[in-house]
Amino acid sequence: MSGRTFGGRFRDEWGELRAYVRSRSPRDLVSELDDAVEGNQLFVYASAIAFRIFLAVIPFALAVLAFLGAIGRPDIWQERVGPEIQPRLSPSAFELVDRTARSVLESHRGFWLTVGVVLAVWQVASALRAAMHALNDIYEARQTRGDRSLRRRLLVSNALAVVVIGAFALVALTLQAEAFLADRVGGGAVVTALTGTARWIVAMALMLFVVALLIGTVPERDVPAPWLGAASILVVGLWLGASALFGLYAALAGAGTVFGGVAFLVVAGAYLYVAASAFLVGAQLDALVRSHAGRIE
Repeated sequence: MSGRTFGGRFRDEWGELRAYVRSRSPRDLVSELDDAVEGNQLFVYASAIAFRIFLAVIPFALAVLAFLGAIGRPDIWQERVGPEIQPRLSPSAFELVDRTARSVLESHRGFWLTVGVVLAVWQVASALRAAMHALNDIYEARQTRGDRSLRRRLLVSNALAVVVIGAFALVALTLQAEAFLADRVGGGAVVTALTGTARWIVAMALMLFVVALLIGTVPERDVPAPWLGAASILVVGLWLGASALFGLYAALAGAGTVFGGVAFLVVAGAYLYVAASAFLVGAQLDALVRSHAGRIE
């Protein structure tokens, strides 16, 4: 697609957003979005998505540890990741986590590189199947039934799960950019600022990619190329806000108590719920604007 065509489409879609906003009072806007979110039970779907992603985190983390052990880099856990999470857990809780991590780094690598990845993909695929139901409701798609539809959902959800996990693995890899540059050009405030900025840019770009991929491929109807306006901005904005608050909590909450460790898990679950809600609410806003513009009948 040419740059001119893309730019024209972008301006048209922002024009549709402005027309939609101007046609309603702020109260009506909020009420219409709230009715759509409630009618489609988006927060119920968000809970299911967050729960499945939460279950995928542990096998995925163990698979990453197994990979670090396989490439001979246990120091990443011992010198960087472990010391970061130690203050946020009680001594007994961290001892259990550290013992598990070292066991995976030193042995059972083949098991977690296979079973861990399979479990992570399966849980993420389950979350995506919940997202499929939500997006079909949002875009008023008729959900077909039968073996063919089931095979489609399984194929699409598992393929997208691999892509999504790969995208967020790239985000995780950017966490090591600072140490990589420090080893070669030296540390300091400049390296820290550059790697921190690059980390957020990569994370935002991958988030936009995932949002566009899901909206463009999941609904069982022809949805035009994903809207690049308020839907994406809302999703990424809420995600960034939740990430910033979660990071602030992670930096301040760990007092070395059992309560601190349990609370960390609770807040992590809440973070995933907010991220899933942001995605679905953003998609719902996109669908409302499309419907107002006559592109969803």
